[in-house]
Amino acid sequence: MKDSTAKPAENEPNKNNATFDKADDLEQLRQDFETIGICKLPFVEDGYVMDEDDAEMIMRSIRAVQAEKKTIKEFYEKKLAQLVSAEKGIFRVFGSYLEELAVRLIKDQGGKKKSITMPWGVLGFRMGPDKMEILDEDKLIAFITSDDALALTDLVKSKLHISKTE
Repeated sequence: MKDSTAKPAENEPNKNNATFDKADDLEQLRQDFETIGICKLPFVEDGYVMDEDDAEMIMRSIRAVQAEKKTIKEFYEKKLAQLVSAEKGIFRVFGSYLEELAVRLIKDQGGKKKSITMPWGVLGFRMGPDKMEILDEDKLIAFITSDDALALTDLVKSKLHISKTE
């Protein structure tokens, strides 16, 4: 293998006539690769001609970078999911207490605001209509159209819809 410690001269073209913006770009890339444990890069100097060994080294480096990106992305997504779950859990457990506190503090300050600024953030809430999340629409339709739902006719609103596409 060729020595991978030399630096190209500033703005020196390589085989593909590409130039480096800074003389240290390739060296910095080598150092970054070595820091994260990825294969070394080939030595590039004036008159450099890539051979199969260099191509293999570069391709292995590309694969190593892609594998590292995938590992980091998977870790990030897992950690983010844990944080989202923790945040939802906090709101599920303490949300009603925070809302009660917000109502009480807002009422103590005249009741005109919807939120109150506290040293650790803004505490407030928005009132909206109650919503129902339908997890299985087919089961719901089957129940609504069954004889068991006759007693619930005042709770169910149906809407006739004509499909204009068929």
